[in-house]
Amino acid sequence: MLIFPHIVITKIILYNIHQINLESNISISQKLWRYLNRLASLNKEFRDIVYKLPISKQFEITTVEDYMNFKKLKEKYVYNNFLAKLSMFNNKLETIYKRDYSDFVKIKVNNQRYLQSLESRPLDNIKSLQFYLTIVKGNTQLMLNFFQKFSGNLKNLEKLKLFCESKHGYTSEMYYYHYSSDEDEEGGDEYNYGDFKIPSLEGLVNLYSLEVFLGEEEIIKSHHYFSKIRNLRKLFIRDSYIKTFILANVLEHCNQLQVLDYISLNDSEDFDILLNGLHLSNSLTSLTLNNGLAKLENIYKSLNLTSTLKLLKLTQISFRDDREFKPIPITNKSLESIYINGSADFYSHWSVQSSLKEIYAVATEASKYLPQFHTKCEVLDVENVHLNELCKILESDMPSLKTIILSGGSYILQSPISKSLERNYNLVSLTISCPVDNSIVVDILSICHPTLTKLFLYNILFWDIDTVFDALESNRNLRDITIQNSLKPRESITTFFERLCDLIDHNHELNYLRFYLPPYDIIPPTSIDLFRNCIKRNYQFINHLHIYSTCNELSKILAQCLIDNTPRANKYYSENYKEFLSTIYNYLGLLQFSILPKLIKSKLNSQNDQNYNKFLQSLISISNCELSYYKFTYLSAKTNNLYEAYQQVANDLKSIYKGTGVQTSPNSGSGSSNSTTSTTTGNTNTTINKSSGDDNSEHSFINTLVQQTSILLHVRALLINIYTTLLSSIQNPDLSFEQVVNGLEEVPNIYRDKITHPLLLHMKSNTNFEISILRNLLKVSVLLSKHVFKDCILLLYQSKIELDQWKDLDQKHSSSSMSQQGSLKTMESSSGGKWTLNTIYQWMCNYHNSLLSKSTLYFHFPLLNVEEEIGGNSMSFKEITNRNSPDYISYIETFCQKSNVLFFSIIFECKDRPYSRIGYSFIDTEIPTGLGSYPLLYYYPLDKSPTQFLPNIVGLILQNPLEKPLDQFYFLDVRKIPQKASNGTTTFQEDHFSYFITKIEPQLYLSIVYKDIKKQKDQNINDFIKTLINSLRIIDIIAQLKLKDLQNK
Repeated sequence: MLIFPHIVITKIILYNIHQINLESNISISQKLWRYLNRLASLNKEFRDIVYKLPISKQFEITTVEDYMNFKKLKEKYVYNNFLAKLSMFNNKLETIYKRDYSDFVKIKVNNQRYLQSLESRPLDNIKSLQFYLTIVKGNTQLMLNFFQKFSGNLKNLEKLKLFCESKHGYTSEMYYYHYSSDEDEEGGDEYNYGDFKIPSLEGLVNLYSLEVFLGEEEIIKSHHYFSKIRNLRKLFIRDSYIKTFILANVLEHCNQLQVLDYISLNDSEDFDILLNGLHLSNSLTSLTLNNGLAKLENIYKSLNLTSTLKLLKLTQISFRDDREFKPIPITNKSLESIYINGSADFYSHWSVQSSLKEIYAVATEASKYLPQFHTKCEVLDVENVHLNELCKILESDMPSLKTIILSGGSYILQSPISKSLERNYNLVSLTISCPVDNSIVVDILSICHPTLTKLFLYNILFWDIDTVFDALESNRNLRDITIQNSLKPRESITTFFERLCDLIDHNHELNYLRFYLPPYDIIPPTSIDLFRNCIKRNYQFINHLHIYSTCNELSKILAQCLIDNTPRANKYYSENYKEFLSTIYNYLGLLQFSILPKLIKSKLNSQNDQNYNKFLQSLISISNCELSYYKFTYLSAKTNNLYEAYQQVANDLKSIYKGTGVQTSPNSGSGSSNSTTSTTTGNTNTTINKSSGDDNSEHSFINTLVQQTSILLHVRALLINIYTTLLSSIQNPDLSFEQVVNGLEEVPNIYRDKITHPLLLHMKSNTNFEISILRNLLKVSVLLSKHVFKDCILLLYQSKIELDQWKDLDQKHSSSSMSQQGSLKTMESSSGGKWTLNTIYQWMCNYHNSLLSKSTLYFHFPLLNVEEEIGGNSMSFKEITNRNSPDYISYIETFCQKSNVLFFSIIFECKDRPYSRIGYSFIDTEIPTGLGSYPLLYYYPLDKSPTQFLPNIVGLILQNPLEKPLDQFYFLDVRKIPQKASNGTTTFQEDHFSYFITKIEPQLYLSIVYKDIKKQKDQNINDFIKTLINSLRIIDIIAQLKLKDLQNK
């Protein structure tokens, strides 16, 4: 019975099979191949779907039954790229090859008699030949005839292995890579020794890698055998006997040779001749010598003469220097890795800055010469070194030193290693192979070192599960933990699984877990069930989990959830897909976009996985799009094509996960980038596959990441339409922010539950904050126009908290990232100061400040009432409002004083809505009527009674309705006031009152009254009204979206 994740696999197949690009094949492993066949055996529906999958698969055929099964499967699968490797060692298999030779691309021949079968059929389709032939006296001619007869095909040979066993056998292995060539095959000279005859390789013009196993006989006596191979780049000589002067001549005459690896059968072989000839090669980058004699003096001299060598490895070498030998200074700047057995102080003799990245043995003075000469060292293997010296190395805090491996030595019972770690801000990986006390392990874990992400422990004394797992659970920086012990922990197996499940549930940052424990006799079913449920809950966060146990059920649980559970013993943990992608997405989350293109290009095409390289190329496009998005540059551009750019990247990702079986079907419904918000809220139907193209966690990790990244790009496209719509409100005053708010309300539903990948959590948090803050600010804009006191104040407060949390989150991630990549000083300087990378954040801060000032104006009397209730007065309230930016009240007062305004007011039209002068009341308030339905939100001067002006203003509003914001009504009121003269006559004096009434928002009006004749087009007055209303309507804030330098603004 299939259990989880059959739901995921089934969905992938049922919903996405028709979306798979049938021109590209899915290369699958043996485990997934068995799984698909198991799935096909369940029912006809699954069977029909599985058989339509475009699968690339190689089959090993060693029996006739294997071939029959191969033929059946080939007929069932509609789209297939099935490759077959045939091992011919009996007559039946030979007959199969003669009949159906076109089915096979690799041939393994176990007897020389089957060479005749190869000769009888075309070899164009064969890409690999393996010969396991017994060649004795008189039989070598069969092999020579084969080389000569098919010389045309052999010209395409790129890799060749020759095996000879002391006059008893000859074995060759060939890999064919077909290229068109019209050149004729050159001569077929033979090289003879006794009963051996080996063909000339001179005609193999494309051969670049040669590996020979020649045994004890001296078969090759001249360097010409190798130098005639014009494109030879790699030469491996294993368990063979060749004079070293021949290899020295090879270095001189093989102009393209890059790698030379020689394992001698003669432990008295003189390697000095070869070492002294290193400078003769201008192309050699790697030299490995094993089993022979040499002088350190010659090694020192050779290193100072060569400028191309990057790797030198000398093992099982006996040195024969005189006792009086004194090492000379080394000036080599090209070597990146060097290992010389028995020479522990070799690294101390550099006199210039080296390029060494790996150092495998150090002396007691390592803390002195490492920072002085080897500042590029990345891996340091410390063996039998004093712990105090190790602490000095840690405290030296070399920026390049990322990995330290501590092996050998005595017990670590009490050591200042944890204190030294706290002074190191660059270490990424720490391996301790010597016995270490449990308390020291807990101390190392408890400091939560910001950069230490990998910890390997191979012998914990008095190992205690509770204390170690408690420390692991609280450490959110560690990503990789290995614990290997020869003794069982003190706790029971039940306790072990309970604590392990707690750890997995609570620490999702820990992605690689390996526990090599002595196998318990029996694992209770309850513990297995507990483990199974835990894995189901957390499988997306686990990349690798291995528990050394004889219980097969644990392996099945992990395999069903497609979690890698292979027992890796990683002494040197190399960078892989996930670590590199983690770095990229970390920079994306930190908005460090300028770093990414160069970083990604450095790894582009470093892997043979075409989809992975396409993904990296898409990440470059994403970083460029994100830079434009977070800087708002697309809104100020003449042509806004960012929406289309995100759609193009999403399509590129779609082509990637089509090839891997992961599919997202976003019904964007978003139209063009100029469409309104209400049309930009489509649904996203997402099917997530842990790994449809491969059963290992590497591809599961990447597939899910690709799929969920595409969802985030869809969200970006929707938000681009939101900002574009907001910008259009400048030209379209009728646009309601309520419509935009409704669109934003639906956006989180698209991605909230669908983005769970650990690498996307920071980007998801950025998007969560962005949407939540923008939604709340837009709500405040709407509610302010309706004078809703309580909700406005609460949403403003919530927006302020989220703005601070967003910045704190960025500073936290930024500090963690900088501590992993640079020194503490760099970290501190980068984390301090203004968060200038996020223009969206800067704009939202301006938006929040503007709304805060606006609410202080609209809720002037409720807020003043609160200030007086807590013991303040109008003066203390004014001190608070003066801090606002902009300070509307001071701006209004200054204008009124300079232009001699008689009365200024902002009036709210209730429109049958309750209104409370104190802002909010727990008792239902009555709906005001008459003049009370037009309350004053603010007026100036505050010491004048507004009742003498309000009736006239309200009357003018009712008689002259204003439809749109910024619509203005002007009225000149002439009043004749009787005046009695001294002679008793009555005269009339004319008083002039100029009324300027402007609509701010649908229910808000601004009025200015002058006791004077003011022209309707008075520039000073109209400029003030326009500036104030545009600011109150957030027009100036919206216009900032088009500014190229918002930060200076």
